Amino acid sequence: EHDAMREHLAQLVSERSSGQSLADARGEALERSRMEQNHLITTQTRAWREEQEAHAALESELEAMRHQISAQQAQLSQSTNQSASQLAQLQRSVNVQAKVLEQAKSEAQEAREELRLKEEHLTE
Repeated sequence: EHDAMREHLAQLVSERSSGQSLADARGEALERSRMEQNHLITTQTRAWREEQEAHAALESELEAMRHQISAQQAQLSQSTNQSASQLAQLQRSVNVQAKVLEQAKSEAQEAREELRLKEEHLTE
């Protein structure tokens, strides 16, 4: 009976020890799983932040390009307007010169006619 009791106690101790080992193993597995999940979350969060920073940098670069294009368009528009103004001024100048030339041609024609009449008058 004493041996049976001892054997029973040894079995209980063994079962308890085995149950404790199983609980410890489960606890360790849960802790390892939690740590892996935390590491994954940290890694994904870091990647997301880096992606957001890259996106913000691209947006900033794009905005700078938009401002540059806008400034270039304004400069081109101003240059085009200035060229158009210069062209209009040149056209007015050409028109004035054409009128002066017509006037000079007309005066020259009149002078030739006058000279011809004087020559005719002298030869008579």
